[in-house]
Amino acid sequence: MMNLGPVAFAAPWLLTALVLLPVIWWLLRVTPPAPRRIDFPPLRLLFGLVPKEETPDRTPIWLLLMRMVAAALIILALAQPLLNPSGIAGSSRALGWDTMLPTSSCGTRMSARAFGHTGFTGTSLWVDLDRHLHVIVLSNRVHPHRSNDAIQAFRPTLHNAVMRTILGDGESGEKDKG
Repeated sequence: MMNLGPVAFAAPWLLTALVLLPVIWWLLRVTPPAPRRIDFPPLRLLFGLVPKEETPDRTPIWLLLMRMVAAALIILALAQPLLNPSGIAGSSRALGWDTMLPTSSCGTRMSARAFGHTGFTGTSLWVDLDRHLHVIVLSNRVHPHRSNDAIQAFRPTLHNAVMRTILGDGESGEKDKG
């Protein structure tokens, strides 16, 4: 992971593609092919009409800039940016998502690149990028009353059980806490 102040990239090697932006600029400036006129005999009445819009000789500068920005944003997105990956001591949050730490609700068996989000009613979504695995929990912890906090211990236990079932006991290399 590469840190640049408050921003980090999980795949920083993809940022090397930014050096290709001048090549993309040149490719986008290539003059488009001239349109061909094909006559359609039954429509002889329309022969005299002149099209109001002509094909430009070059791509407009605003369109080039918009395409360049789009290409740069795609490259940055593929580099998997994280905002404040360790901004708050003891916190596992990054861009509103929870990341894999021993204090996370996903248990201890997911990979270091796992991230997830939890909801007030006990729902949660965890994505393990290294193992191509998604775990979704739909629940209603506020039944029968909203002070029911049993979900706090249930989520890590459930995620560990799911990972143990899918991966087997020996693959994660870590012991369960729950």
